[in-house]
Amino acid sequence: MKKRAKTIPEKTLWQRLPIRWRVIFLLIALIAASYGFRHIFPLVPKLGADRQAVAVEELSVESVWVSTDEASATSIEIGGQAVPETLKKSGRVNGAYVSQLQTTGRKIRIAYADWTPEKLGRTTRPAVPADGSVPAKESVPGEAPSAVVPAENFSEKSAESAFPPPEDENSVLDAAARKVGEFYEISRRKIAAARHNRNRGDADVPVLMIHGAARDGSSLYEAARELVRSGAATRVIVPDLPGAGVSERDAADYSIEAVAGEMFGLLDALGIPEVHVLGFGQGGGVALYMAHNAPERVKSLALVSSTGAQEFELLGNHIVNKIVYTFHLGFFKIVQDVFPHFGLMDIGNVNKAYARMLWDSDVSDLKLFVREWNGPIFIAHGNDDLPAPFDAAEYSAKLAPQAVTHFVRGGHSVFLENPQLLAGEYAQ
Repeated sequence: MKKRAKTIPEKTLWQRLPIRWRVIFLLIALIAASYGFRHIFPLVPKLGADRQAVAVEELSVESVWVSTDEASATSIEIGGQAVPETLKKSGRVNGAYVSQLQTTGRKIRIAYADWTPEKLGRTTRPAVPADGSVPAKESVPGEAPSAVVPAENFSEKSAESAFPPPEDENSVLDAAARKVGEFYEISRRKIAAARHNRNRGDADVPVLMIHGAARDGSSLYEAARELVRSGAATRVIVPDLPGAGVSERDAADYSIEAVAGEMFGLLDALGIPEVHVLGFGQGGGVALYMAHNAPERVKSLALVSSTGAQEFELLGNHIVNKIVYTFHLGFFKIVQDVFPHFGLMDIGNVNKAYARMLWDSDVSDLKLFVREWNGPIFIAHGNDDLPAPFDAAEYSAKLAPQAVTHFVRGGHSVFLENPQLLAGEYAQ
């Protein structure tokens, strides 16, 4: 009996392709499907029951070269000081780069949570007595008790009058002693002023809590609720910064300087003239810019696991850090725009906006802002913090002798993991 020959089915084009080409085509199809889904059915973060939103003016930072013979002493400041009239009239053609906040001409959405005793369904005890007095702190054995310095007893005399110049100006030792005296007098005045401001009883002033990069306001909700529950604050506002949470995702500028201006826009929209500001992580940079740009609207500062002086930021140099952050931003651009995530990264907090916040921000002047701040300041930090090195917190505490510090064992998220600890220490 004759055997029938087996018919070999003809291979399709797909079967004839090498495995690597099949993988490449599947990946391209997945990317195309993800791209189409994101644009046909975009995922947009929605306001929950705990959040509200307002529209504020969008700001961006521009670096402008200003020559001193053209600068306006009323509109441009160099190094924090208005350009002197004499310098403007001298005809010199040198100048300086200054950063200017510009409006983009559009409004952006800023979402926020507003925590009050009524919202929590609780009645609170006043954190500060009605007369504004503060119970005396228990003295430590061997330590002199601290006394409250009334405003009328503040010394307004300059360091020069408090420490007159030595007779022998050529003496290096005398010059050094005079410099130490100046530092001492400045520190003494800052401590006295901060103590007075702390003891005035500003419990009715709202607290603005600003989250850091790669997070949103919900990371601070528990600490905010704890402040209200304990009666330390009657109102706590926790916004989502642009690019995070349910705030505007497509912003022109994510820098801490631009965000600081937009935070004032949020306060204006809510009719709040002044606040206590607490900044966590990169939010500490936002808080410092707020204190620098409008110190009359900031009652006190709190820097929690906060970024600080440029020397302790990544590689310590703004230009070098910018190069590193360029590759960092490039990676997130590729991942968010190419990787098939079907819109999940568009609503997350670790995205291009997070990378842009690091790339756009300039922290070169933060140490100057800490040094110039004369009001109360609270610095809390973990000694094993990697994103914001502990050395930065120690340095900030040295620049602000009036600072109340709370250093603990732990990393960058130590206070988020124990919000009761943060709220308790900050309330005091």
